[in-house]
This record gives sequence, structure tokens and C-alpha cells, in this order.
Amino acid sequence: MKLTCTIASLAVLFSLAPGSAEAQEEARRAGFWVSVGLGAGVTTDDVAPDESHWGGAGFLRAGGVPDEHVVLGTELMGWVTDQNDVVTSRGVWTLFVQYYPSRTGGLFFKGGLGAAGVSFTTDLDPGTFVTSAGGFGMSLGSGYEFRLSRVTSLTVNGDWALQVIDNSAGGTDTSSLFLLTVGLTFPRIG
Repeated sequence: MKLTCTIASLAVLFSLAPGSAEAQEEARRAGFWVSVGLGAGVTTDDVAPDESHWGGAGFLRAGGVPDEHVVLGTELMGWVTDQNDVVTSRGVWTLFVQYYPSRTGGLFFKGGLGAAGVSFTTDLDPGTFVTSAGGFGMSLGSGYEFRLSRVTSLTVNGDWALQVIDNSAGGTDTSSLFLLTVGLTFPRIG
């Protein structure tokens, strides 16, 4: 089974390689695009600053390209973990600007402002108990797009997101999310 997976992975990589060089030369950012990906992340907060929690992460982005160096869009980043029978979910939704220093290169930097939310889910007898709260969110990140074809890129991202969440005591709790994700970007849809 392991050998079969290795051979299949190599076959996919080699089938993509000839088109990749051509795609890098001819590709230009234009029009509407969508990107989706998964990965892992860690969170820290001001309630327990010495503790960090690992979990699964993901993102969904969409937007438009007003210039070959600039992308404008909206992004939803999420993180989830299950520890001590409590499922914790954190999310940040932003409107963001993504900047490419090179007109055809894949390196980018991005930042956005928006909203944040957190929920805690616990299964208790006789049912499920959920608490949630919302507040302010922002994100900063960078990454690289590896062109697989003229219309598809493999996107590697590193993101930091800040959450300032209203708590039940009338104050705020601050959390940081550090996410590493890999996704696919489809830059010319429609």
C-alpha cells in the first residue's frame, strides 16, 4: 500500500512538471479567483499565556484582481481542537489586501481586518452545551503560489490572526492564532 501511494504521488508530480514551467512564464493574475486549503495551527491567549493548543486549520478565500500586483478579497480562517472533551473552534473573517512584489512571481504578503468568533462545545448529559462569543479580528500573512497550470496554483500560507473577543464579564480576551496551510487557488473562474 505504501509503495502504491508513493508511485501514485510521483506520477502526479511528474505529470504536473511539464506544464508548470510553461504556466510560470505565461500566467498573469486577472479576474475573479477562489482559494481553499487545510493545515494545522496553534493558539495562545491572554487567559492562559503559558499554554498553547494545537489543532486543525483551514481557509476559504475569494476576490478580484484590480492590478497584477494586488489582490482584494474576503477570507475565512478557522481553527479547531478537541481537548479534555471540549471542542474549541476559532474563526476570523476579514476583508484583505494581498500584495505580490513581482508581476509573475508567486511570493505574496497580505493583511486584513474584520470579525472574530470563538465557540466551546461540550457533550453533557442530557445534551450538548455550546457557548460562543464574537469580537474584532485581524490577520497578517505571507505565502507562495506554485503554478500547476494556467488556472490552478498550489498555495502555501503562513498566517497570524488576532482575536479580541468580548467575554461574559464585560471585558475582552485576546487570542493569537498561528496557522500553516496548503491549498489550491483557482485564479480565473468565470
